[in-house]
Amino acid sequence: RSGMLRTTGAGVIIDQDGTIATNTHVIFGAQYIRVTLRTGEKLNASVLYISPHEDISLLKVTPPRPLNPVTWADSNLVGLNDEVITLGHSELLKSTISGGRIRAIGVRRDDASRTPEFLELDINHYQGDSGGPVFTRKGEFLGLMTARRARTDRACLVVPSNKVHFAYLNVANPSQRR
Repeated sequence: RSGMLRTTGAGVIIDQDGTIATNTHVIFGAQYIRVTLRTGEKLNASVLYISPHEDISLLKVTPPRPLNPVTWADSNLVGLNDEVITLGHSELLKSTISGGRIRAIGVRRDDASRTPEFLELDINHYQGDSGGPVFTRKGEFLGLMTARRARTDRACLVVPSNKVHFAYLNVANPSQRR
């Protein structure tokens, strides 16, 4: 339809029944959300959870068969200079795979547990990469790419996987609370 704004982003399958994590800013204000699987299948999605503050949203699709979800990494165990791999969906480059390292770990000053609030990678973040997964060298889901650091080349901010997992377990899937 003319006049309809179309945006793209990425996401990650977090359970076999069709729950997908992405960034809130990717879907914010959308009237319709359509997910395209790697196979090319297009599925309509509904919103299960939105957290603008943490930039996490969970979507639900009804897949024709069980999906292959990610394996979770414990983002509290991340270290500076750890190697990572990102997957994105840049509007210019389409499917993108990048490799890099963790260059900063953001924690609250008053948090004795040192739980990461965000991670910073030395990887470029292009428009459309938001919501794309970040993986450890072992292939475990470490977080969601959320933003490019302003006025800095090769700097991508990431929402840690433990924040996404907490939303999934406690909000979208309360029957599996820890």
